[in-house]
Amino acid sequence: MDWIDLLSSNIYYVSRMNFSKEKPAILSLQYYSYPDAMGGAWNLTHEINKRLVERGHRVVIITCKPDDKYPDQEEINGVEFDRVSFAVSKDPIRLWHAIRRKVKHHLREEESWVAHVHHPLVGAFALTTKCYRQIPKIYHFHSSWYDEEKINLTETDQGKINLYFRLKIIRWLEWVCYRYSKSILFLSEYTRKRFLDYFPFKKPRMRIIPGGADTTKFYPSENSNELNAIRNRLGIPAGHKFLLTVRRLEARMGLDNLITAIAEIVNRSPELKFKLVIAGKGSLNDKLKSQATLSGLDDHIRFCGFVPDNLLPGYYAAADIFIMPTTFIEGFG
Repeated sequence: MDWIDLLSSNIYYVSRMNFSKEKPAILSLQYYSYPDAMGGAWNLTHEINKRLVERGHRVVIITCKPDDKYPDQEEINGVEFDRVSFAVSKDPIRLWHAIRRKVKHHLREEESWVAHVHHPLVGAFALTTKCYRQIPKIYHFHSSWYDEEKINLTETDQGKINLYFRLKIIRWLEWVCYRYSKSILFLSEYTRKRFLDYFPFKKPRMRIIPGGADTTKFYPSENSNELNAIRNRLGIPAGHKFLLTVRRLEARMGLDNLITAIAEIVNRSPELKFKLVIAGKGSLNDKLKSQATLSGLDDHIRFCGFVPDNLLPGYYAAADIFIMPTTFIEGFG
């Protein structure tokens, strides 16, 4: 049984007492989603939704636009996207009205539904509609939004009072979503334990569904010409080890610690020949580049920005070492 089989069985579990239909439609609630935005959780949810469609489920995503270049509605890999405009997504009152309207529109259709919630803000807003409260709900606990925002807001120096009240609201939104869910899904035992510590009330059914890799895309390559071409394109000199990390450039990803560690390695063992490639984009881009330059690491570290999905398998195959320096809230554990 693979991880989509586990998810499908969980969907059947939460829906079986409500419907006679074997395969209910899935209403996926996300603030952002792939391919509009890039990141581990967004890529994971896209793969989940795509594979649920392949197994005969209808999947509708209600999500927000990171900018207005995306259409309001479209279909990708059989998954139906229904997007909230960028301007509306940044106004909590307008977003609340938009989520309610879209939820009511879809649940009016003559189908059996199960909600699959990936973000507590969208999930909590949906709960203010009666029709949504009447369908079974699964919450996918990628991480605690409270934990992530505590790091991000502290990094941006929000002020203690503002930080306190924002975090209280976030915690309430998450707890409401958990309370109304029939089942909570986790990527690892680490995230399950964090949930147990974070949510002090009666727990819904809990299930760990580990992630996976598409081995038709990610596999060791023996094509030395292709691998050397990738290394040359990234400026990896011959005879140098290729170190790779693929991260959003945000506070919890630990990239500042990684740069500090690279500086220490260079100072202790200047004879070592290697180059670190940091792939990704984020709010700390300029700060991290400045840290690398001030540490004298321009010859040892390259920032290559966002790398499209179609190029990532080659990067992984060409690298000698992959580094994941996350300091906090890593879903894998």
